Amino acid sequence: MTWTYSGDPSSNDRDTVRFLVGDTDTTNQIVSDEEIAWALAQESVYSAAATVCDAISAKYARDVDTYLDRDVRANLSQASRAYASKAKELRVKARSKIAVPYCGGISSSVKTTYEQDSDRVTPSFKVSQHEYN
Repeated sequence: MTWTYSGDPSSNDRDTVRFLVGDTDTTNQIVSDEEIAWALAQESVYSAAATVCDAISAKYARDVDTYLDRDVRANLSQASRAYASKAKELRVKARSKIAVPYCGGISSSVKTTYEQDSDRVTPSFKVSQHEYN
């Protein structure tokens, strides 16, 4: 298992996932490069980051809260809940990046530009195509 992070999330998708998940500390490595590569092979960057968060949440879900006495506690379940919450947040972002609606023909200058484009596919239908003179 390898673990790498360049410190530049724009350099590659693996570093982007690490950045989004928060797995950027070389002294506290959470997931391997191979695990991130598998998630990226399945889906987009934000969805892959959500999948990685789910995996981290499952990993930490095995840990239980420990109460030694009134003043000494180890709330280990908080990490699991935090990563599950982060996964939900990343899935919302992933859905928002899927498609952006576009409405053409609103601006007359843009419409004219499209009509003058010689590489444009000729439309099958046009206004007043059935009118006869």
